Amino acid sequence: SEMSYDNRACALLVVLVILVLVTMWSFASKGFAVTGRVVAIRSSHSNRFISVSIEDGLLHVADNTSASKATRFRVVVLSRATVKALRPMRVHHGKQDVCVCTGHSDENGFGRFCHPWESEHHRPWCYVSDKCLHASRGRKARKHKTCSSEEGYIGPDGWSPPEACPCNGHESIHGFGAYCKGWEFAGQTPWCYAFDNCSQPAVGSGSLGTKFVECISNTTQSPPPPSPPSPPPPPPAPLFPPEKWIESSGGWGTPEGCKCKGFSNRHGYGAFCKAWEIPEQTPWCYVDDTCSMTTATGGSFRHKFVECTKQPSKSSYFFGRRLRQSWRAHKKGVTFEAVQSELLRQAGGWPHIALISEATQGFLNVMLPPSKRQLFLTAHGEALSLNSVFAIPPHGRGSFVSIGTGALLSLCEIDPSQPLCVCTGTPQVLRTPLVVPAHRKSQQHRKLAVQPQSATHFMLEVQ
Repeated sequence: SEMSYDNRACALLVVLVILVLVTMWSFASKGFAVTGRVVAIRSSHSNRFISVSIEDGLLHVADNTSASKATRFRVVVLSRATVKALRPMRVHHGKQDVCVCTGHSDENGFGRFCHPWESEHHRPWCYVSDKCLHASRGRKARKHKTCSSEEGYIGPDGWSPPEACPCNGHESIHGFGAYCKGWEFAGQTPWCYAFDNCSQPAVGSGSLGTKFVECISNTTQSPPPPSPPSPPPPPPAPLFPPEKWIESSGGWGTPEGCKCKGFSNRHGYGAFCKAWEIPEQTPWCYVDDTCSMTTATGGSFRHKFVECTKQPSKSSYFFGRRLRQSWRAHKKGVTFEAVQSELLRQAGGWPHIALISEATQGFLNVMLPPSKRQLFLTAHGEALSLNSVFAIPPHGRGSFVSIGTGALLSLCEIDPSQPLCVCTGTPQVLRTPLVVPAHRKSQQHRKLAVQPQSATHFMLEVQ
């Protein structure tokens, strides 16, 4: 009938409208992820567009519009196979040397190969396998080796500071002064930085405005007579008084007075006993401030935490079965690696693209250390590389990830007189101190940005 025909026509029209809407939604959901599409990049932090400087290729956040070529970039969508092919390959050459540089880099982007990473005055070094017996860990996140000898310099052996003026452990921006050594030239009398209350005659104030003291050779003095043998040490006292043990998870637990409180930090760690950051870590959890154990300390999230233990026997109340000092010394590096790993895992499901500048016809590329512009982006990339690959959230807005550095795109100051530039580092403004404690070298250099913040938020706008 005529009515049923009209009904069928209406139904067909509804189906067509739905198909058109689905197609439009599908196209919109892809948005930028089409090879050849031209886009502009807006910083949510400054609400300005990224513009390429033709002279140095740096990406400044300076333009209010995307009308010029300097603000436009051509998208190249990359398949998973292409990105995988750009990654370095582990080539086997028969018997593996465990003391060769592994290519691993740390939170500053240092350590991939032999190089004086901190400054031209530092000794070359690189990260190696943990199986390398001759390598040390020191203050770094992994085992590393030095790649040259110290010939021509008087080493620390046989020299010590005056008794009333110990070295304070600080070092200059050149890496000098943490302990007794002839730092600046062969034959120099060893010296080190001293505390401000040092009043020895040999104390001076160097060019960096910090006291230093010349060290004393003790190799020409007669050795002191041997000390009498020390009495045997007293038996170790328990770290906490015997009390009921409460299991938290997987056979690990804590004393009843220091139960896991269920708090999780922003990485989802700490609610119960677990090796949260690396498999070989002793399980730990956050506890209430009322926990009176001497091993309960405040972590980076300002909540007390304790290391868990298996149920103690009647004769043993030792808390934690690991080298606590070593773990705490490298907790910072472990935390960085855990956060970076989670960032890359999340970005693995996003579209991967490269961007070609319409102004320079070069790929956007992150400059790796030891480049003069390390961690900054330029538009002078002559060929596609892993440092030209970026993972972008599906809707083209949010935190963009540089696959080559394993870090977020952010904004950094390169010169106070210029607009901010696109980088993958933090902090935004680096005010390098002249002298810092030696275990805090990272103050001298930017770190990779792996935590989202306002400066790491960008938007791709299709032109």
